[in-house]
Amino acid sequence: MNLSQHAKMLMGQLRELEVLLAVFDHDVIYEVYVTNADLEEVKLVYQGLDKDIALSVMFKAFVSSGCETDYMLYNRKGQDIVESLFSNGTLMKLA
Repeated sequence: MNLSQHAKMLMGQLRELEVLLAVFDHDVIYEVYVTNADLEEVKLVYQGLDKDIALSVMFKAFVSSGCETDYMLYNRKGQDIVESLFSNGTLMKLA
């Protein structure tokens, strides 16, 4: 591969990277926590820029725990809870 071809390949990869980076809001960090009935941040499980990936991680962790561990998805920038998953035990305590 000559220098010109290598430069074109690198420019193409740079354009792809720019497109991928434009998809994310880099100011928002989504965090998945093991939580409790009081929605306290017990243990950090995942941290990332993509909300859909964070939701997927949270759901898979909930299912793999046999639906017995509580989880929440937290938006660090907005400082708000996006989603939460509660076990039946926690839901009975809250009722």
